[in-house]
Amino acid sequence: MKNKTFVIVGVSSGIGLALCEHFVAQGNRVIGIGRKSSIQNQNFSFFSLDLLDEDAVDKFDFPHLDDFVFIYNSGVLGEVLPISAQSDSNAKTVFQVNYLAAVALTKKVLKLNSCKQIIYISSGAAKRAIPSWAQYCASKSALDMFAETLQLELQAEKANVIVRSIAPGVVDTPMQAQIRSTSEEDFPSVQNFRDLHENGDLVSPKIVAKKTAKVIGAPKDFEGVCLSLRNVE
Repeated sequence: MKNKTFVIVGVSSGIGLALCEHFVAQGNRVIGIGRKSSIQNQNFSFFSLDLLDEDAVDKFDFPHLDDFVFIYNSGVLGEVLPISAQSDSNAKTVFQVNYLAAVALTKKVLKLNSCKQIIYISSGAAKRAIPSWAQYCASKSALDMFAETLQLELQAEKANVIVRSIAPGVVDTPMQAQIRSTSEEDFPSVQNFRDLHENGDLVSPKIVAKKTAKVIGAPKDFEGVCLSLRNVE
């Protein structure tokens, strides 16, 4: 893909950073949104936005754009603890970043009437309950269902917009480092994630970016709203 425009939310590290680097390297225009960015490129523009700030999200205005792809990559794991031990604010924090801000920004994107694809970076945790990850699992599950519902509504409106919610697999990101640092008392399955790291079984963000680009570039080759990149070569 060349000479396309991508709007990516959550670009400071991990998958979001890899997506920006991938699309910019191909000669595309990329607009990054988030708290910070390290990318320096003439085809990259950055807009600062703290997704935890509800007022800032509500007031955020996208620049005028012609045909573009919107990618919502931002996500937080939150407290890795049994539900009984989580703080009262944890659910609000996780849902604000993983779901509520995604919904708010999507509504703004749709008002531009020039978005061709909406891509959410979801998680396998949306389909599998993981003890000590209650809010993360629930928020990603909500995002998947939102994506499926949105696609049905857009189809009913005969809008030419493709919606995807993509599970990238277990990726080598700062979130994984957070998981590995958790105690077994708080997260009984932590050793499984430590083993993935030690055995070199984590997926590179660059591979995720390449596979995501393939899904975006050939939408007719993939069926359904919710996809796993494990099934993409």
